[in-house]
Amino acid sequence: MVTSCTSVNAVVFIELCFRIQTEYIIKWYWSSSDFPFKSLLHGKSQIPKDTVIGEYFQSKEIPKTTEQVWACDWFNYVRDNDADRTLYEHCVPYKNKAISFIWED
Repeated sequence: MVTSCTSVNAVVFIELCFRIQTEYIIKWYWSSSDFPFKSLLHGKSQIPKDTVIGEYFQSKEIPKTTEQVWACDWFNYVRDNDADRTLYEHCVPYKNKAISFIWED
């Protein structure tokens, strides 16, 4: 019996965010060891506004698709040649919480 499997080289960054009164914060985040960015733009105290999850918390409009985002929108210490590096974000909201998955090709 021959079994075929496909390997996907996905680097992933995941964050869980929620609302406390009028503030939106990042409660938890995790990244795979090969994800190139580690330091959040505002730490855990603030969700960047120019991201899918940031737009969701501002408008309450449920995101319907995966969208392109840029490294400099989410992370600190992004080198100049990585500033426009394209990432993808998929946000899954639930009540006053949401989880986003960020990856690159």
